[in-house]
Amino acid sequence: MAYLGVDTSRIAGTQPLEMLLISSSSPDPHSTIIIDPRTGVSSWSYKGSELQGASTGLVEPLGNTGEHIVITTKERPLVHVLAVHNKDRFHQKCVLPGPVSAITSDSSGRLMFMSIKRQLYCWLLSTGELLSVTDAHYQNITNIVLSDDDSMVFTASKDGAVHGYLVTELVSADRDHTVAPFRKWASHTLKISDLKITHGTNPRVLSSGMDHIACLHSISMDSVILKVSADRPLTACAIDSAETRIFVGTDVGNIAQINLFQLGPEERDLLVQTGDEHNSKFRVFNGHSDEISRLAINTDGTLLASGDATGKYCIWEISSHQCLKLSNLLCTYSQNRKKKEKHGKNCGK
Repeated sequence: MAYLGVDTSRIAGTQPLEMLLISSSSPDPHSTIIIDPRTGVSSWSYKGSELQGASTGLVEPLGNTGEHIVITTKERPLVHVLAVHNKDRFHQKCVLPGPVSAITSDSSGRLMFMSIKRQLYCWLLSTGELLSVTDAHYQNITNIVLSDDDSMVFTASKDGAVHGYLVTELVSADRDHTVAPFRKWASHTLKISDLKITHGTNPRVLSSGMDHIACLHSISMDSVILKVSADRPLTACAIDSAETRIFVGTDVGNIAQINLFQLGPEERDLLVQTGDEHNSKFRVFNGHSDEISRLAINTDGTLLASGDATGKYCIWEISSHQCLKLSNLLCTYSQNRKKKEKHGKNCGK
């Protein structure tokens, strides 16, 4: 499963750049890389063996600096913090109560939020203190997102619910009292596969679910302002910084684009045919043949990155719908491994 995320800050002490973090759930130590999305050139790759043969789980940049990344191990209660620098050997490992299903950090990299089953954990990284543990949902949590100003955190779960919490209440929570969400949305009937939040002072929350539905929620109005129904289960979603376009990915690899400013004033419920390549209203990106696992858009809204369950990732130019780069992490690593084995045999001769 490919994981993609856009980091718009400096990477390893270089000048400010926009980089793309890509990771695949594989025991191969080279399954996490950072590339320039416009050229496809890799600037850093994880070459260590700290995971000790375990498969990579979730990968997230720690804060906005891009100097460290957080890696969890799949189906193991371990989390690793690594420095994104070829000369920095910083590595910290922590044992948790259970495997992590979702993870995020604030912009400063001081607060870390993780979900283990139905509970939301909050840590202060400077001291390692566990600030709070909140029973957030009835079923396991699938996604966590933070607002730009780090004041609100939203969680989604397998029960189809989205809950919003105030960070101040989580940080200063009394262990004898539970923290109640200030927003509760039950817009889905099945597992929520992805969750995104927009930028600005009045953010909106976008969710996609296995019930073929994507919803755009207004925090200030406490309601669903747009509902998209698709012909396939939706496994990933994304919205650009200007809040003009929404992208939804399906379980068969199709990605549909929804232009919000082309909708009528009364269009609040949309029906999207993701398999229709000739649909002029909702254009479709076709480059994957398996479940879309992650979608990410760069800051100026010109590029879209997509990854699927086979380790394949694409970088698209949104305006022309052209694929600028197409690669497969798993195939690349298999080829490199075969070359090394062949080289070793030749050296032995």
